[in-house]
Amino acid sequence: MNYKLSIDATRQALENTFKRYFLFPNIYRAHKTIDGAKETTILIITLQQSDVISQGIWGILPHNYENDWKMFQKALNTLSVKSKDVESQSHYEEAFFKR
Repeated sequence: MNYKLSIDATRQALENTFKRYFLFPNIYRAHKTIDGAKETTILIITLQQSDVISQGIWGILPHNYENDWKMFQKALNTLSVKSKDVESQSHYEEAFFKR
């Protein structure tokens, strides 16, 4: 499983590639390495605001989960999820198809 990624493109290159603008353009910083084991924000395009590039925390968290994100990640790693698990496990399904 891969728990690291890199986003080292410029803001302008990302906006041109995805044909969307950043919701918060002044907080974007390129990163050579993003470690998913640490609570770090990554670039996302959400269903709710599909016309902009926003930021979120890497991983899937159930909508009604109220405890610490790190505790959930230790119990159930959601950084890399197989497609068959998205369809068969309810805590993935809601997040994936609705958020």
